Amino acid sequence: MFTPVETTIGAVLIQLATTNYYWQLGGTIGFSSAICSAITRRSIPGLEIVTGLVSSALIVKKWLPQFVPQFPESVLVTKGIFSQTQLLCLAGLLVGLGTKLGSGCTSGHMIAGLSRLRFRSLVATATFASVAMASVYFGGLYGILGDGANYAVAWNKDLLHASWVHLLLASSFAQVYLIGPWLSKKLNKSETGKKIAKAFNGIYSGFLFGLGLHISGMVNVTKTIGFLALPTGKHFDPSLMLIMVFAVLPNIFVWKKIDKPLLEDEFHCANSTEIPTKFVIGNAIFGLGWGLLGVCPGPGLLDAVYFPQFLGWLASFVTGQYIGGQL
Repeated sequence: MFTPVETTIGAVLIQLATTNYYWQLGGTIGFSSAICSAITRRSIPGLEIVTGLVSSALIVKKWLPQFVPQFPESVLVTKGIFSQTQLLCLAGLLVGLGTKLGSGCTSGHMIAGLSRLRFRSLVATATFASVAMASVYFGGLYGILGDGANYAVAWNKDLLHASWVHLLLASSFAQVYLIGPWLSKKLNKSETGKKIAKAFNGIYSGFLFGLGLHISGMVNVTKTIGFLALPTGKHFDPSLMLIMVFAVLPNIFVWKKIDKPLLEDEFHCANSTEIPTKFVIGNAIFGLGWGLLGVCPGPGLLDAVYFPQFLGWLASFVTGQYIGGQL
């Protein structure tokens, strides 16, 4: 179902999270690299993002259970083509391999890259999205969505008027645009204060992004498959298009106004303009893995908090990243 209220709220939180990280730390959030570096190299920036991301799942599980994701069986499992374990491991391996060869995933290319108007990220996004949609269409993976019109609007008026939503949005906006910048300028005067500010903003950005993924529905397999079911017409769920409208589009204008990060001497963002064959193939492989299960790196880690079987997906993802690094 098309859920404009939930997805808009989630998209705004994602916009705030990515802007906070970009403004404070001079970087962009890419979950494929953050997760892999945190697990394999114990990278501090990666660990901070992952800590914040996982914390969001724990908060949702405890206090916002309406946003806990569901994990229905894929038609590839119900038809006996794969066992659930085989599908999880295959999808995780393809996503890991593809994101390594393709230099990013949905967060790195579709959100951060397009926010910076990178043509390279536009090519990546067009490639993995089209392959993912083809996978869903030709594999009949939209079968988990039922027979109803998936584009029908479901207005969640209670959520729209919920006081906790107003408080969350107002406090997050104040933290990102007012309190955070003021506090960082104060803490930046000492090395200890600067380290504290960096750690807080890394964790906070991951946490806010995680809440956005939950509320928008991106952690739900059916929501993602519904978006990727565009070629089928009635199965298409346009909800995730609002991520572009309320996260990427504002970032384009906001980020242009940021001349220098608050806690770093310069920006640390990917600037390559090359589009080699390996890059395109990598994004196609990622698109195939994304389409098979409807799970990309950030949501994959969050799903592992709720469903133990997703640890197989996570292990295969890291393996795919390792293999891609050797190619």
